[in-house]
Amino acid sequence: MGYSRQQKQENHARIVAIAARRFRELGLDGLGVADIMKEAGLTHGGFYAHFASREQLVAEAIEFAFREDEDRLMRAMGRRPQGSAVEKFLDIYLTPAHRDTPGRGCTMAAIAPEAARRDPTVRNLFSSQIGRYADLLAAESNLPAETVVSVISASVGALTLSRAVEDAVLSESLLAGTKAAMLKLVAGQSVPPGA
Repeated sequence: MGYSRQQKQENHARIVAIAARRFRELGLDGLGVADIMKEAGLTHGGFYAHFASREQLVAEAIEFAFREDEDRLMRAMGRRPQGSAVEKFLDIYLTPAHRDTPGRGCTMAAIAPEAARRDPTVRNLFSSQIGRYADLLAAESNLPAETVVSVISASVGALTLSRAVEDAVLSESLLAGTKAAMLKLVAGQSVPPGA
């Protein structure tokens, strides 16, 4: 018995969502298609009814993960009444809780080193998302775009390194030190409204 169009769309969405979470946890090459399909409750053979290639799944999963990241970040920032957009971003992003939950955390920090070695489609997704974050934070904070890009770059790097080290004190220092440095940078770079 065949699947309805709606069931196929639901299955496709489930595969993409599972891949997005698992790629954040295990990396782009840390999980095979058969594992993803099994976790979705589907057979390995059904994969090509949904995707032309594994690279298509990778691209769709990254795109989905970026939308999820952005939605989660904007909701969290909206719940913080005090501070500029960049201050709110730093308060949310550079935390032990974020470090310790890569499956629900920032896609950039989880897979950027691997993405650099992928096809142009994946690298273009990263380029677009960095631009979106920079535009959002610059518009909300009255900061120059280059300052916002520096904040994003330092934050992603600090989170990535804090996850990579075994030393808990060093891990905490990477997060706290980067946050302090970025707050100092932001304080010195504010642009008066209307300037």
